[in-house]
Amino acid sequence: MRSLLKRLLARLRSGVSLADAMAENSDTFPPYYASMVRAGEASGALDVVLGRLGEFLEKSQALRETVKTALYYPVFLLIMALFQSLSCSLSLFLNLSHCSKAPERHFLFRRECSSP
Repeated sequence: MRSLLKRLLARLRSGVSLADAMAENSDTFPPYYASMVRAGEASGALDVVLGRLGEFLEKSQALRETVKTALYYPVFLLIMALFQSLSCSLSLFLNLSHCSKAPERHFLFRRECSSP
């Protein structure tokens, strides 16, 4: 982040507009940021445009956090369902392997287990 700010500051001191300096760093700033800043520079309302971009970024971050938080519970339920499914499968496997060793009544199939 610090190196990005140094690059932007160096470009601004060399006479490049803020929009052009942002466009040169397109990996950090999306093209519409540079376009909005360019429009703000041209209209003389750069302070308004930067304020709106700041609000947009804050709302985007808040929405991202809300979505991330909302996804925690379903992911937790999915993990628990997988764990339960695995434990039931393992239990069934162990019961069936035990069933082949000694005759007894199996509660799932309601039939007698026969020894081999």
